[in-house]
Amino acid sequence: MRGGKVPESLQRGQRISLAERIAALVKEMHRCVEKGEALNFSAAAHREITEALRILVYEPSDPTLQPTPQLKAVYEDGSVPTKRLAGTRNAGAVPVRCLSEIPKQQRANAQSLHVGTLSFRHLDYDGKIDLYLIRDRETRILSNGELQDLAYDRMKELVSDPLLRSRDSSIVLFQTGLEPLVVGVYAAVIEELVTRRANAFPTLAIQPIFFADGDATARGRAWN
Repeated sequence: MRGGKVPESLQRGQRISLAERIAALVKEMHRCVEKGEALNFSAAAHREITEALRILVYEPSDPTLQPTPQLKAVYEDGSVPTKRLAGTRNAGAVPVRCLSEIPKQQRANAQSLHVGTLSFRHLDYDGKIDLYLIRDRETRILSNGELQDLAYDRMKELVSDPLLRSRDSSIVLFQTGLEPLVVGVYAAVIEELVTRRANAFPTLAIQPIFFADGDATARGRAWN
């Protein structure tokens, strides 16, 4: 992605604005949550998934509603993830309406760790990134459900590291594609943020970066 061009995967469906695509995905997520159906995460781009999922996760919750609402996942290849997150009833489901916004002054203010989701996708990112979660060659024999599980495991290991939990921390997440990878990453982020709040651990902030050209529109809303 040289010369400031937006990756083609983020230009999908340009006749419909990004805001409209996100709103449509939020609506479909709501439907799946209420009916207990699985959402086909292969049907949207990773930017739309990230932004729409954040909306659902930070929606106000009904404290009398138990257990925590969840969004189940399925993929175009028919595969489903097998990891079961804390507070969910089904393997591969992501908890929603489980976080509230933190006032800006309470957000992490620390030197950020730059993490790429997948290597060998955008080589010009390499100079900006401290580590990649997954190597491209690791994904070649995996189903989409297995890829979500692997991404969840890798991100969970990272964000629950004792050093990161010992102080306010910030991760800049360079998203280099693959929808199941992104779902797994944010499943781990959600679980870790819930754990940190429940145990009064130091703050963690995750800043999504959708394409690394320095443009403000390349950034998603932070998770914290």
